[in-house]
Amino acid sequence: MEEDQAPATWTWKPLFIAESPRWVRVLQWCRGGTLAETTVLTPLTFRRYHTLYLEAKGNRFKNKRVLMEHIHRAKAERVRTKNIQEQMEARRVKNKAMRERKAQRLAEKRQGILEVEQEDEVKE
Repeated sequence: MEEDQAPATWTWKPLFIAESPRWVRVLQWCRGGTLAETTVLTPLTFRRYHTLYLEAKGNRFKNKRVLMEHIHRAKAERVRTKNIQEQMEARRVKNKAMRERKAQRLAEKRQGILEVEQEDEVKE
């Protein structure tokens, strides 16, 4: 064999390539920056962070864009439910006040009727 020729078994690619599973790579980028920087930008509770972490481990998010869309969608949903609950509470308070005013008007009306009947009985 001549000196300038490579041996038949020699190749350019390494003999061993460490292939980590996809969920490990997803967790690495998820943990490494995406979730960490997201907690700075939009504060996440520990429970929310943990659920996102487990969803990333379960291969739910294929990239950063999908993860960020999910976070923003969940945040919008929480704001929407909070607004709806506030509106329902305001409606309950308003209806309760209306029922109280109605009951008061009926009580005054009944009291007036009783007074008129008592005056009629006294006259007779």
